[in-house]
Amino acid sequence: MNRPNHPTHRAYSRRYYEESGYSHHHKRYLSNAVRRGSPKNRPDGHALRITFIRKEEHMSPMGFATRERVIDVGPAGFHPPSAMELGVTHPDSGFGLYYGHHAPADEVIAEAARQLFTRKNPTIFPGPLYLWAWNAEWIAKGQALLRLAAEIPGIMIIPMPDYRPKYPKIDPEEGINPNHPNLTIWGNKIEVALFIGIHCHYANLALRMVRAGTNCLTVAFCHDIHEDAMLSVQDLDVKQMDHIIEIFKTVRKDLGIQMPKDGNTVRLTGTQIRANHGVETLNPRPR
Repeated sequence: MNRPNHPTHRAYSRRYYEESGYSHHHKRYLSNAVRRGSPKNRPDGHALRITFIRKEEHMSPMGFATRERVIDVGPAGFHPPSAMELGVTHPDSGFGLYYGHHAPADEVIAEAARQLFTRKNPTIFPGPLYLWAWNAEWIAKGQALLRLAAEIPGIMIIPMPDYRPKYPKIDPEEGINPNHPNLTIWGNKIEVALFIGIHCHYANLALRMVRAGTNCLTVAFCHDIHEDAMLSVQDLDVKQMDHIIEIFKTVRKDLGIQMPKDGNTVRLTGTQIRANHGVETLNPRPR
């Protein structure tokens, strides 16, 4: 099937392109993408014309929050169309993706916080970039991530130490793998997850499979945008992570969520409990 000419896809894409704001560097890509469905399929014989007059800064403050979600919690079924096929594009610096729509980064972060505080079995999936001590910069980023984990009561941390498939069987309480991330999410009944420190092409692979086969809401914090995540922010560094932590604190206060008195916010999986001699929770703050 020629997907761009499929009636459902064409109608959905046209509506999304016309309602969404794009910056000038998306013009050529989107024009070419839309033109494939025209003009022969248009009754007037004219190619679909898209006027790129709206940029992120011209959007109404909460307009993105009231739109229909383009990228939403699954399961979306076998081999769902990618976010790019659905018309999702990368926003400019200072903006993120809010269920497929461009939105101010702080609004995306606040929504990510609400979901991580309220959905079942919240989990952080740190990748190799944050797990291994590559250099002082990445060590500082890893420590910043632990400070974030210290603000989310009941959070689990399940690492993605490398990208090799774990066949014939993976222990879902020990790790996650981008080639079959659904196994870890199913095994731990995870309904919201933060992907961070994963090389972008592997993150995109995992995010799309998660959307296809699970009911897990995905969040991606990275130096670049991950369009197949429900919520994604870019330009991540230690300074930005400190800003993210402050937003999480504000949202937690607004929701009335109490912190554990002992500071033990991280909940260990069964495998992690056995490896730590029966310890079930811990304080992740760097000492």
